[in-house]
Amino acid sequence: MLSFVISWALFAVIFYVIASAHGDLDHLGEEDWKPCIQNLKGFTAAFLYSVESQHTIGYGFRYTTEECAEAIIFMCLQAAVGVALQAFMVGVVFAKVQLPKKRAQTLLFSKNAVICSRDGKLCLLFRIGNMRRSLIIQSSVRAQLVHHRKTIEGELLPFHQHEMSIQLDSMSGSAFLAWPVTACHVITPSSPIYDLSKKSLERAKFEMIVILEGVIESTGMVTQARTSYVPEEILWGHRFARLLTYRKESGQYVVDFDRFQLVEHVPNMPLSSARDLDIVRHAADLRNAEDEDGVDGEVNRSYQAPSPSLQRAVSAVGMSAGGSHTTTPNLLEAPPSGHTIPVPVRRPSVSFAPTRDVSLEMDIDMES
Repeated sequence: MLSFVISWALFAVIFYVIASAHGDLDHLGEEDWKPCIQNLKGFTAAFLYSVESQHTIGYGFRYTTEECAEAIIFMCLQAAVGVALQAFMVGVVFAKVQLPKKRAQTLLFSKNAVICSRDGKLCLLFRIGNMRRSLIIQSSVRAQLVHHRKTIEGELLPFHQHEMSIQLDSMSGSAFLAWPVTACHVITPSSPIYDLSKKSLERAKFEMIVILEGVIESTGMVTQARTSYVPEEILWGHRFARLLTYRKESGQYVVDFDRFQLVEHVPNMPLSSARDLDIVRHAADLRNAEDEDGVDGEVNRSYQAPSPSLQRAVSAVGMSAGGSHTTTPNLLEAPPSGHTIPVPVRRPSVSFAPTRDVSLEMDIDMES
């Protein structure tokens, strides 16, 4: 509003100066005198003429004559300035009314991420919810792990960003946010936390940044919400509590957001990393195949005794890899002759450093 008042007053002064310089104010009431601006008798009249010209009101009482070219030029300039100001004000008002930042505040993230088993694989989970009834369409979730990485050659790569694959239910990174959903990162050999176990999680230093983007259904504007998780906020051996309840009397599902942040302990959860569990599963597959074929032989000399952590992993898994056994085979025995258990090669060592703030303003001991 202030910009309009300034423009009105500025051009009012200009028109008043033009009229004074032409002598219109000295010949008021003379019928044979032709002024630059008809019926401009003072500054108040000049201000009214400025408002009428800028907003094309056109009462027809005050108007520019062909007597002064400078008055015509400034009248055209004021018309252009008025259009530009109106366009600017419309954009500002539209942006303020939509409030995309406040819309992003209604998108909830769980305070903690959890690691548990799903379909026999370790998964990192976090929960996303929409508090408003207006939907977020074309939503997508991305996650990046920020850490320090050391290459094989010994080069330290500070603040290295590693993309993490995210699934929302069975969708690849996108879903329909009509109700709270649980985002899942399956810990595979390509995952940056493939070597992460419960013990190493306690001393790890990294930050996982999560970004949710979507389109507001009512306005079509893009909104974005962000959060992050550090190792202290990742709970091993937990899963999220159930949110949805079904009401038979109404035939509807009800979302209880009071349970949005609740987690439950998972009993008999393996404490080993996904790499060690994959080794155990591979050994189980090999042993089941040998049991089915009925092959007996001497122990291959290339077999190495399992480490204590692997022994604990075997006892914690409690599963039959082949699906045909109800009890876990003795995986710690040496394989038959002619067979070895290939162990994945360890990747270059990685040292992590916390960032905690999504803005990546980090205070880190680089020597660590």
